[in-house]
Amino acid sequence: MTERDKAVTWKKRGRGRGLRWHIQREIVALVSRKASNNTEVQSVMTMMRGISHKKTIELLRELEIANCVMQEQDKKLGYYWIATSLGVKVYLGNMTAIPLKIAEELLALMERQAEMDDFIGGG
Repeated sequence: MTERDKAVTWKKRGRGRGLRWHIQREIVALVSRKASNNTEVQSVMTMMRGISHKKTIELLRELEIANCVMQEQDKKLGYYWIATSLGVKVYLGNMTAIPLKIAEELLALMERQAEMDDFIGGG
């Protein structure tokens, strides 16, 4: 599947769905690529969509109730969010369905946030 095909499929899959569904899909795409803590998800969604931290947590909780994402605990990393196979199937179709542009944008925003956190924490 070419990147163009992925982008077309991504748009078709979201056609007719509300904004809330699109934001939830982006959250699932984000945590399916990289396990993320609350702060990382909140920061990326604030930069990407301009939604509040409280709204991001609300959406994560809704996704958790629907078994689309789950929160796990690691002694080293603390609590972090990951996508479940159901969440990937419902929102993304499959892991390879995320267009490269979207995946790069999400990961770039996460890296940018990590740099800012290091800058603020180190200063």
